[in-house]
Amino acid sequence: MGFPFYRVQAGKETAGSLGTAVAATAKWMQFLLHPRVGDKTWVQPEEERGSKVGAFRAYVPQEQAELGDLTGDVTFEDLIYALSMAIEGVEASQPDSSNYPSSYLWDYDPSLTAADTPYAFTVEWGDDVQVWEAEYVFATGLAISGALGEAWKLSAPLVGRQHTAASFTGSLEDRTVESVLMNKSKLYMNDVGATANPGDTQIQAAFRNFNWKMGDHFTPFFTGDGQKYFTKHSEKKFAIGYPQLTLGLVLDSTTKTLITTKYDAGTVQLVRIAGTGSDIESNSAKYVYIDGAYLIKDVAELAEADGQTLVELTLAAQYDSDYAKLFRIQAHNGVATLP
Repeated sequence: MGFPFYRVQAGKETAGSLGTAVAATAKWMQFLLHPRVGDKTWVQPEEERGSKVGAFRAYVPQEQAELGDLTGDVTFEDLIYALSMAIEGVEASQPDSSNYPSSYLWDYDPSLTAADTPYAFTVEWGDDVQVWEAEYVFATGLAISGALGEAWKLSAPLVGRQHTAASFTGSLEDRTVESVLMNKSKLYMNDVGATANPGDTQIQAAFRNFNWKMGDHFTPFFTGDGQKYFTKHSEKKFAIGYPQLTLGLVLDSTTKTLITTKYDAGTVQLVRIAGTGSDIESNSAKYVYIDGAYLIKDVAELAEADGQTLVELTLAAQYDSDYAKLFRIQAHNGVATLP
């Protein structure tokens, strides 16, 4: 039959043995991923053989599986896959296991002075006709965005070692996930300072959209070790201005101050974008926090919608000694371990 039966599923590889394929443990149901199956770049060398024939042979000097962009809704449950591949691999904690035994916190707080390591996955994809898999799959970047009337969206470019014909790991059940809705999200902004925290001051009745881009982070690293594919991953320094955050706001007395005071003075802002969901258990709700310290770097020309004046701000990450972080993402859900 073919594409109607298309699916993607994956399993986390063992630390210390990244690149050794494992069986899938969960379906990636809400993620849209359609890898480019051709992972070879053929080289036809120029040779002088006394002939008008242009090419006599070909070879592949290096291999890398480009899996394309992992896209789809941000859900409270499965966002942790993208964060673990793009920022760092972490395990869940329980901030208050006595009162909230079913609530778990996934805290992605990358080190600024030591190496971070992503989780890598063996990814299976295909339909009822053909299945492929790729090992040592991780993300080279990450973007999260939100617009009114929609769920948050994510995009993460994935790479792996190689594409191999395979078969699906069977007996994987569908799971319950909940999308993070923009209309239920909130924006917080306040000055940095010794006693300041993200989430101190809400920007009310003005938050309309956002686009957060981490920039490049992990990358494949090749060495001569007897294989065409990459040997290991490497971690890049975050580029100047990244993560980058754009905010779509209604221009009112509060947001005008962001321009006339904070932008003009170059005052670094602590920013939290908070998405909230249903209760995991009584008095313990799902949430996602995207936190960071930013310089308001650009103010776009004013626009209009339904009689309201709008403005778009572009913010660039900037280190603050009091906050002592560049960014942090937290996901609070009912997931104890990666499925």
